Amino acid sequence: MNKTLVLALLVFLTPVAYADQGGFSNSGGSAQVSSGVIINSNVATPSGTLNINCPTTAPGRCAGGSFTYVSNDGTMALSASFTSAKFAESCAGGGRGGRVTCGYSFTGYISGTWSMNGAAQAISGVTYQGFGTGGAAAKGTTAYNSAYTPFYFSNSGQILRSDDLNGTNLISYGSQGSDVGQFYGAYGIALDSAGRVYIADTYNGRVVRIDDMNGTNWTSFGTSGSGVGQFMNPSGISVDSTGRIYVMDTGNNRLVRMDDMNGTNWTTMSGSGSGVGQFAQYVAPVAFDASGRIYVADTGNKQIVRMDDMNGTNWTTLMQSPVINTYIYSLQSPIGVAVDEAGKIYIADAEYYQPAVIRVDDMTGAHWTSIYLGTSSTPNSIAVDSSGMVLLGGGGRKL
Repeated sequence: MNKTLVLALLVFLTPVAYADQGGFSNSGGSAQVSSGVIINSNVATPSGTLNINCPTTAPGRCAGGSFTYVSNDGTMALSASFTSAKFAESCAGGGRGGRVTCGYSFTGYISGTWSMNGAAQAISGVTYQGFGTGGAAAKGTTAYNSAYTPFYFSNSGQILRSDDLNGTNLISYGSQGSDVGQFYGAYGIALDSAGRVYIADTYNGRVVRIDDMNGTNWTSFGTSGSGVGQFMNPSGISVDSTGRIYVMDTGNNRLVRMDDMNGTNWTTMSGSGSGVGQFAQYVAPVAFDASGRIYVADTGNKQIVRMDDMNGTNWTTLMQSPVINTYIYSLQSPIGVAVDEAGKIYIADAEYYQPAVIRVDDMTGAHWTSIYLGTSSTPNSIAVDSSGMVLLGGGGRKL
């Protein structure tokens, strides 16, 4: 897959509210299968009308066509087509002269646009429908979510999210302070598999979790200090595939892992130095590969570290490239690390005279590839989305 490098800008625009995900149920109306699946049904909440037309492409399969929903008040609309769908007929009954009853099940995957109060966004989704034969009523559910990868960033006192690097549909949340809905140095942001947002609230000595950009279900954990359940200037936060939370507790020179926002199974890894199990600095958020191994950008020791767990098992370091045309390239100031779905490793190297993004296949440095950013473009963070887009944060500077 070709990778795209994008340099992140901090931009400030008027927030626009829009939906990230949603769904509805339908019942009644009519449904039939002829040259495809055709359904006209009613949606109770938000009240409106659902129309499905999925033309047959092969036995039991359909694609293209249309999937439309319009609310009765005209404020909401979904317009999409089917990327793929399948349907099947099944029958039951008939024993001892009983009546045979037949019906269809339909599962379709959609891609299109969701509009709310005139604000539109790309969505993808799925619909499940069941209906009888001969124009019988249908009953089903539909769920959809944003088709883009949201872009989250911070201006210290707020967290922000936009559809893209142009600031489209930009939303901000929070203000500077120490109360609910406030941050004082929101220097780390991470998301879990449910889309909840985690923030390292640096100078408040705590971590915060919210369900969405409205601050729903605001939950905070931690106080300033060096004991269990305490942080001193936490700067980086990450969430692994099992939902465990990793915090770079910078002021205490330790990496903290906890199972949840109650601090369950509080585990630390600490020790400053250059040996196994030690880091020179505890700043950058950790990254994970598909196997759950932990990657750390150890800036002061000019290396990337990979370990299997918080005990430092199978501690492996990457400091330089193999020989490339008689030359060996070395990391100078690795400030961030990310791992893509294929296991390739991306490093933001913030050396002042030649800041770069480096990509390698593995911890041997195989296929070491560099893109130099120019001396006015020093990065301070890096991420890779599911499409392979590489995002750099520049600490408030335009890169």
